[in-house]
Amino acid sequence: ASAHARQDEAIAAFQRSIELKRKVLSVQPANDSVAVELADSLSWVGTNYQNRGRLADAGDYYRQEFEALSHARIADPSAALWRYREALALSHIAGLAVLTGDFVTARSHYQDAHAILANLVEKQADSRTWQHSLAVANIEQGGLHLLMRESDLATPLLTEAISSLEHLLKQDATVTDWQLHLALAHRYLAMALAQHGQTGVARREAVAAVAMVEQLQAKLGANPVNRGALAQSLIALGEVEQVSGAGDAAARAWQHAADVLADLVADSSDPRILEPWVHVLISLHRDDQAAPFIHRLKSLGYRQPINPPLLYQPGRSSSK
Repeated sequence: ASAHARQDEAIAAFQRSIELKRKVLSVQPANDSVAVELADSLSWVGTNYQNRGRLADAGDYYRQEFEALSHARIADPSAALWRYREALALSHIAGLAVLTGDFVTARSHYQDAHAILANLVEKQADSRTWQHSLAVANIEQGGLHLLMRESDLATPLLTEAISSLEHLLKQDATVTDWQLHLALAHRYLAMALAQHGQTGVARREAVAAVAMVEQLQAKLGANPVNRGALAQSLIALGEVEQVSGAGDAAARAWQHAADVLADLVADSSDPRILEPWVHVLISLHRDDQAAPFIHRLKSLGYRQPINPPLLYQPGRSSSK
């Protein structure tokens, strides 16, 4: 069966289990563990729809996830697990809002999620799950600040996330998620520093991000998720090179990124693949090739600005 067909089967199975959990809750409204499982299942379906470009459907499931948590008749609403699940639900809604260009919703939901997670980590500093989630919240907020050209607000959040993830990886160097998020934090920090004109340090950060994802690939194989991450890191490196005036090095990084993605894009509707593909084609002045993919993204409801943010700084001429 194709990957899509297998995913359809998995989604159908999750939807059946969602129905069952709703039935259980209608009879036992105070069954906390079923309420959490319901939220997890709704979140799983939402994430899968989001990665297939079905953004409106994803939003629907994320809202149900949030509602499932807020309507549950829980014994202790201040319990850490509930607060934690609520923070995750808020960040799911925020992440989708970023993709659909609703930065106002994204900002308020990220701030709420961040506040909950910071409070949990403060109360129980030894939970690695919460430390990781707080680091991710810092990265996500940092990424939103970058899109809104607020690099001065992004830098401290990203720096904090990096030191937290490095601390976690010292305890266990094998967790893929932590490594991918660390690479993402370095990539965003490269962009923030470049927006500030600190191109030397920015380049070091971008090179670090590329190296980290390449190491992961060597270990895990080149699955679409880390290929998307590698392409994004190479795009960031290219932008930093471009701002530094190294046009040839920029073009090489972008061409490498295009090669990484080329055989994934034909029938993809995953924004994690399509967005960097469009971005890199525009950077390489291949706008005519980018056009159908821009159309595909827009038809999915994707509204995040695609134009490479560093290339359009006033007063900088872009060199071909």
